[in-house]
Amino acid sequence: MISKENIIKILVLLLLFAPLFFYKLGQTSLISWDEAWYADVSRNIINTGDLFNLSWNGMPFSDKPPGGFWLEAISFKILGVSEFSARLPSAVAGVLSLYLIYLLGNKLFNKLTGILSISALVSSPWFLYRSRVGDLDSLLTFFYLLTLYLAYLARENKKFLIPFCLSLAYLPMIKGVVFVGAVIPSLLIIFWGNKIYKVKDYLLALFLSFGFFGTWILVQYLNSPDLVRYHFSHSLRESSFESNILSNFQVLKEYLHSGIGRWFWPGILGVIAGMLLKNKRIFTLSIFFFFYSLQFLLSPKIEIWHLIPLYPFMILCFFGSVFVFSKKFPRYQLSINTTVVIFTLYVSLTQLRQMWYQFVDIPAFISDEAILSREASKYSYPFYIDSSFEPAAVFYSGKEAKWVNEYYLADLFKKSEPFVMIIKEPMLDKLKVDPKNYRILKMDRDKSLILYQPR
Repeated sequence: MISKENIIKILVLLLLFAPLFFYKLGQTSLISWDEAWYADVSRNIINTGDLFNLSWNGMPFSDKPPGGFWLEAISFKILGVSEFSARLPSAVAGVLSLYLIYLLGNKLFNKLTGILSISALVSSPWFLYRSRVGDLDSLLTFFYLLTLYLAYLARENKKFLIPFCLSLAYLPMIKGVVFVGAVIPSLLIIFWGNKIYKVKDYLLALFLSFGFFGTWILVQYLNSPDLVRYHFSHSLRESSFESNILSNFQVLKEYLHSGIGRWFWPGILGVIAGMLLKNKRIFTLSIFFFFYSLQFLLSPKIEIWHLIPLYPFMILCFFGSVFVFSKKFPRYQLSINTTVVIFTLYVSLTQLRQMWYQFVDIPAFISDEAILSREASKYSYPFYIDSSFEPAAVFYSGKEAKWVNEYYLADLFKKSEPFVMIIKEPMLDKLKVDPKNYRILKMDRDKSLILYQPR
């Protein structure tokens, strides 16, 4: 049960930070990759009632496990299908991640560490940005924090073992089994030497933690072995010991610096301190940083959002190290803490002010893909597009959409069957399509929706 005190803290967090996560959340169109893509997969769960065999655009979907899509489908079921409800699970996970980083900071070090960690995490640019996007990064970060926090509780009290196992079980259901491997070394350190558990308890924990994902993988493999193989290869992102590690390291450093902003060097110093200071709790956080980063050092397929789960652990390492260091000098502890508080407020407010105008308080925007695809939904003809925005076309039209490469457009217009298509109007002139064979149904910006009916 969540205590009354914790409920009050969650409500206070919501009141303080709700504008950052929810203000104008649904007033811009979903972008094709990956928001509209994931939103349509989630909507198909509701339409088909199938929780395990995901689909998109008339084809099986195997890029990700279903865990994140279940949450988005729940949001759609409760609030209806919209941009706001597509992004809501990410926003809620973002707010709850702030609460979890406070709980972790407070449990491992002290309340001040928890409070300052909230301030640093919410002001990390890509954490806030991806918490306002209908993607999976915010959810993954939330479940990492929840799993680690419950692990510390379970280490002290057996009643938290099942909640811990369930949280750990859900981790691979968000983005794949590869992502659960990063937290295992930290969990082994936390539970090492624990006296309250017997072998049977650990066997139960293993069954609860990996039985769920294992069952899903087995069912998927029996249905389609090739899709399962693709899922694992996609999750590994071409990781190899033959990869250019130095080049990958440089990209990782640049992306991490851009994503977390001015918290980069404090976070790196905290991670290094975690390796040097004789403090098991900071070391546990640093170990997660190391193992999570390792997969990207071995892969050239790295994107800036892949590194978001590192942010809270870097931040906790930094403030935890400050706490441990200040305790060694009690005479200067107040001065050290005051300096860190002023520094935190300065960096946080500076970054938040910039972020507010970058991607929170922004003008409403409805994309031409959304406008024209909604119009295309009114027609029963096959639906084509001339650019790679299939997810938006599929989501907003509710129809299957096919992207036709420029090299094959001429062949398409030789067909005798009618169809609707979103196309850049100059392309019609370039292809010398007879104006008698089509009519423009709707125009927006540089695109047109046409109905092709050869005479």
